[in-house]
Amino acid sequence: MTKLCAAPTEQALCLDTPLNTTTAKWQLLPGIDPNIIYEARYGVEITPLINGQAAFTALEQAILNAKDSIDIICWGFDPSLRLSGPKGQYRFGELLEKKARDKVEVRVLIWYSHTADWVWEFKEESLPDYDKLSGGYDNNAGKHIRQLDHYFRQGPVVSRHQRQLEAAFKRYQDAAKQWRETPSDQTRAVMENRQAAFETLYNQAYTEYDGTPFLQWEDRLFNEAWYRRYAQAGTGYKNLWFTTRDIKNFNAVMDMTEESGAPFEGFIQEQLGKYFATHHQKMVLIDYLKPKTALGFVMGHNMQKNYFDDDKHHFHSQKRYQGFRPWQDISTRVRGPVLVDLNHNFSRAWDKELPWDLWANQGSKIGSYRDYLTKEAFEPNQWRSEKTDSRTAFDCAMAQIIRTEYTDQDKSILRSYENALNNVTDYVYSENQYFRYKPFADQLIELAAKRKAKGAKDLYWFVVTNKPNSDGEGTNTYQMLKALGQGERLPQLDLETVQQMEDLEREIADYENKQANSRFQLWSDRYAEQADQAKAALAAMKAEHPEDAEKLERKRGEAIKDNLDVEDPKAAFELQNNVGLNVHIATLATCTRNPPPGYPTLYTSIYVHSKLLLVDDVYFLLGSCNINKRSMELDTELAIATPTPALAKHTRQHLWGAHAEKVKGSSFFNYQYWDELMSDNWASRYRGNPLTGFLVHFYDPDCEVAAPND
Repeated sequence: MTKLCAAPTEQALCLDTPLNTTTAKWQLLPGIDPNIIYEARYGVEITPLINGQAAFTALEQAILNAKDSIDIICWGFDPSLRLSGPKGQYRFGELLEKKARDKVEVRVLIWYSHTADWVWEFKEESLPDYDKLSGGYDNNAGKHIRQLDHYFRQGPVVSRHQRQLEAAFKRYQDAAKQWRETPSDQTRAVMENRQAAFETLYNQAYTEYDGTPFLQWEDRLFNEAWYRRYAQAGTGYKNLWFTTRDIKNFNAVMDMTEESGAPFEGFIQEQLGKYFATHHQKMVLIDYLKPKTALGFVMGHNMQKNYFDDDKHHFHSQKRYQGFRPWQDISTRVRGPVLVDLNHNFSRAWDKELPWDLWANQGSKIGSYRDYLTKEAFEPNQWRSEKTDSRTAFDCAMAQIIRTEYTDQDKSILRSYENALNNVTDYVYSENQYFRYKPFADQLIELAAKRKAKGAKDLYWFVVTNKPNSDGEGTNTYQMLKALGQGERLPQLDLETVQQMEDLEREIADYENKQANSRFQLWSDRYAEQADQAKAALAAMKAEHPEDAEKLERKRGEAIKDNLDVEDPKAAFELQNNVGLNVHIATLATCTRNPPPGYPTLYTSIYVHSKLLLVDDVYFLLGSCNINKRSMELDTELAIATPTPALAKHTRQHLWGAHAEKVKGSSFFNYQYWDELMSDNWASRYRGNPLTGFLVHFYDPDCEVAAPND
């Protein structure tokens, strides 16, 4: 029986008792949909690993315990990363070499684009210090690094950007102290400018040197030597193979977009999608041929230093690597029959890449010799005695590996999202790096309206994401926000049509003024004609965009508000929920706690890299997939999905407890609490006070109108 809360009058469902738990309605069926490749598996164990410290610690332990094989696929890889933190015993590359010496077969497959590397605007640093233009190794890298180090300071030191950061911090402190002692518009402006300069440097994840994040010179030299051994025929250990992969069939990628609900916005976006798709999967498979101890990782984390953080996300943290900002991400450790599908995904990708690689790796082919193992070998009775920590490992009656993969035309991630959103009866929680796939918004809006028409209770969508990284990314984000009644969170894009109307009004006034003052009838008639044309254009625009026409009258002449211009966020933006659907869009931020007397509170964003979907405290989906067209249709992605109430509820309570410090008993009350908390944090930032938790309003007054690029 459904447990109902005593209040509010909407009878919001308490989140103590899950609804909608019928397993069959959540799974995808390969035999019915040709775009589904892997079937649902039964008897699976999933352990959520929230933030880098938990994920990397579990990964390091699994690698240390490996007895037969270690298979890695990732977008980003740094051999100098220490999985247990900056003071850890082993660099990642050293750990893999250690296992190779122990006769464990190690295979590492990392994305790298030959195409993108030639275009600076699309240069990605998935492999720090791996020189793409020279074919995998820069013979001058060591000399270049030593010259930089000698120039800035002798011995192992932080990068020039780190020193610039320290200097910017000191300038900001001085300006803030001056403003507090002699408050004025001028001293406040100086303080805000220096604060912005400091926070810009603080939020930069990469330096100007090869995009390498604040790496010590000895780490860079280690990477150089490591890649030399394994990216070319060299002196690597017998059992360790490393190779890269790129997209090779652009037409197959474009076939994935047929019948898309989110068509390309223009030529630029289409070409970027076709020629600059990426291999974005993140997975690890340990000891596959030993089913009793075999386990896997389905990950959101890349294997790089900036991904290491904990739940506390301190502004200054000794646990993070030096120079990196706070980072939010989630991965999973898995056991059971889903390992069959992880092996299939890895082995086919590995063998497909080797013909493009150097001859030295040919001996590492997996071929079909692993195929003799079937799902029966991984049934729970085969490994139950080896179960991990029961406090965090969850037994899942059913789970399914899902992908975006152009070779097989696998669209199971997209299908899983569509199916999950169609099944929602209470809430959706999206914690995702991006929020820019409008068909999902349209689907939930339609479902909520139908439910409301039948007298069903409201739905809730809680979203935690990032502000757009660039103006081109803001365009697609804005389309999704506008559909949800949240367009004013990106005011420059929201007011684009309004500003065009204002421009037309100014044109009309200018033509009419010229007509009135013209001494010649010919020119007077010409100005009148131009005024009439502008009036017709304005009338057509108002008819096509009635909401913007109404907004023109309300906001005529108003300036866009910055976060520090007003104490109440309602004075900066107005939101309008759709019928039956209540939406919160948040991002995460942290601040300094208990600064010394006279020192101001400093703030910075927490970068959200998570790729999580929760529905109704029942459904859990986690992997490498973002909420954007790339992840749903173009890039290769990997995730795991399961209707397991205990796992979904545990994950929600853990995350909301960390982000908001409190978790209420129903979606209705959580929605109210989030609204109050984000407004209070807005006011706290305005006053220079510490934040409560991490939740802050998604609002970016600086994102400008631009052609979509993602």
